Amino acid sequence: MPPSKSEKIAGKLPHFYKSWDCDSLVFKFIAAAGTQLSEAEKDLFKILESHWVDTAKQDDLDRVGKIFNLKRNPGETDFDYRIRIKSSIQEFKGGGTINAIETALRAALSLPDDYKIEIVENPEKKINYRQKAKAGDESGTWKVKSESVSDSKLTITIAVESSPDENKTKIKNPELKNLETGESISFSGSISEGEKLIIKGGAGTLDGIDVTNKLSIINKNKNSDELMLPRRDSAWEYTETLKSSIGRFDFAKFDESVFEVGVPTADIEFLWTADMQSTFEVLLPESILEKQGVSKEHIRGIVDRIKAAGVEGTVKFI
Repeated sequence: MPPSKSEKIAGKLPHFYKSWDCDSLVFKFIAAAGTQLSEAEKDLFKILESHWVDTAKQDDLDRVGKIFNLKRNPGETDFDYRIRIKSSIQEFKGGGTINAIETALRAALSLPDDYKIEIVENPEKKINYRQKAKAGDESGTWKVKSESVSDSKLTITIAVESSPDENKTKIKNPELKNLETGESISFSGSISEGEKLIIKGGAGTLDGIDVTNKLSIINKNKNSDELMLPRRDSAWEYTETLKSSIGRFDFAKFDESVFEVGVPTADIEFLWTADMQSTFEVLLPESILEKQGVSKEHIRGIVDRIKAAGVEGTVKFI
């Protein structure tokens, strides 16, 4: 044990004072003074503890919270309120950074300073876009962007929308073209109702049968057969064999042209994986939350408060 106040004082005096003798007047005087000093020190620590977030309790903790413009919620325990105060401190220190989020989460979960919070910047997300398109119609042209930090590899699915009209149940020689880049992909063959043409990585299958040899791809990247979806808006056009023979009143040729009522509708789907812009994802084990008794909503609230404006932050519990 460390020496008491009385022992420290006695140790400073000459030996002949007999401060070590319990019956001496000097010993009794030193003991009384040492006791008073010890009590004063205890009172001082109590005052300090009432101002420390980790040790303040009840009303003292409420006063600490007021420093950060916080107020205890109805029924909120000292433990939960203490966590909320610690998290809010990061906002005053300047939130929005990865370091601020990590520090706030460590404080909320009572984790050591060297615990690594896993944060994924620009996390991947699967996105799909569908277009019901008719060749030669307004629906045959549309705009889409990848919503990613970079261009994304495309998986394209083309099918025929169901129709009671037998003339509208088959697509012949469909083609998709990026009007911005001039890139295109075409299929030499027909797709009947119920079939799906899937094009991925420069290869194609029609209902599971390899039809890559029937594909024609024009790509600005000569080292790749894959079509990319630009991160910026790009206009796409769908055409098929019938487009050249779609008639217009006063311009159509007898027995050569068909009209829009007989044109099948293509069900086109773009599927890609985007690295999400201005987004981050926090990965946290659920076991840590259960151990510390902290709710998922509380953790999400911390991330929402500290993240920078215009940035999307999500929390994934694993």
